[in-house]
Amino acid sequence: MIIVGLPDTSVKESREPVVAALGHFAVDLTDQKIVINLSLSEQKKNGPLFDLAIAIAALKELNII
Repeated sequence: MIIVGLPDTSVKESREPVVAALGHFAVDLTDQKIVINLSLSEQKKNGPLFDLAIAIAALKELNII
């Protein structure tokens, strides 16, 4: 999983908890390449507010939802 769009370190680090949480629901991301684009690249993103959005985007990309 790759996160682009000027993410802060806390947003980049949210990748691991999101992958772990989705793994608890039997969603396997090991062989998947998922790019999460946080739009408005000129605006800095920070904090844990993006965890849910990243999880939803990953599920949408995998056609689960």
